[in-house]
Amino acid sequence: MTSFILLLALAGFFAFIAFSPPAGRPAVIVSFIAFTNDAVGTRLAVFAVSNAGPWAVSRGSDYRVQLPSGRRWTDFSEGWFPTGGSTLKPGLSELVILNAPTNQSEWRIAITSRKQEGVVFGMATELLIEAQKLGLPTRYRRVSYSTFSDLVHE
Repeated sequence: MTSFILLLALAGFFAFIAFSPPAGRPAVIVSFIAFTNDAVGTRLAVFAVSNAGPWAVSRGSDYRVQLPSGRRWTDFSEGWFPTGGSTLKPGLSELVILNAPTNQSEWRIAITSRKQEGVVFGMATELLIEAQKLGLPTRYRRVSYSTFSDLVHE
């Protein structure tokens, strides 16, 4: 009987996660700080990534450099942060450094972030993603949001 109750509770937990709406947009702010050079003279751009929200967020390990194109933005290049992704607790910031595009008068970067899941939710998420691959009915999806830096003027 105890096993049945435990199994029922576990199924209820997975159903709760599987049919929950995705977490809301994280309150992440990306601000250009300055240009600098590395030891061999390569021009680098320094940005502050701040978590202004009430929960921890995961910052993706990739970024896109975007250029203005009329009233839209187009991707100019893509890259990976040397430090990879990270987790920012509420109210904390970090500095990220990337190669600055050359010969561009205006540009910005786009990064991805999402609400940080706890260990149990993370494991359940992976199981639900595998269940979706098998064709089982779940509405769960891992949603990442793009955040854009302020405009960088050369």
